[in-house]
Amino acid sequence: MSKVRSAFAAVLFSAAIGLAFSGCAWFGKEKPANPLVGTWLNVARTTWTIKENGTYEVDIDHNGWRDSWGKYWIKGDTVTVTGGGGITPKGCDGRGVYRFVREGDILRLTLVSDACRLRRKNLQLLWRLQP
Repeated sequence: MSKVRSAFAAVLFSAAIGLAFSGCAWFGKEKPANPLVGTWLNVARTTWTIKENGTYEVDIDHNGWRDSWGKYWIKGDTVTVTGGGGITPKGCDGRGVYRFVREGDILRLTLVSDACRLRRKNLQLLWRLQP
C-alpha cells in the first residue's frame, strides 16, 4: 500500500509542478512598455514627441507647433523612422534606421542607415525625456 501511495504522491507532485510552470503560459507575459514613447528634447532644443500608436511629431524651431511628422517601427533595439508630412528636405523622404539605447530619461541613437542629413544630425544628438 505504501508503494501505491508513494507512486500516487510522485505523480501528484509532478502534475503540480507541471501546472505551476504551465500556469505562466496561461496568463502570458506583460507586454513591455514602448521605451521610446514620450516627449524628448535634444541639446539643439528640438522636441520629438513619440506616440504609442507608431507616429511621431517634431518641433524644430521651438515654437510649440509640429514642423515634421511621420511613423516609426521598433524591432529589438532598432527604430525605423519615415517622414509623413511637414518639412521634408532633399533626401528625407525615405526611411532612417537607428539603434537606440535608453538609460532612464536619456536616449541615444546611433546611425544604421539614413540618407537624410538633417535627420541624421538631429537624431544622433543626446535626448532627454521631458516630464
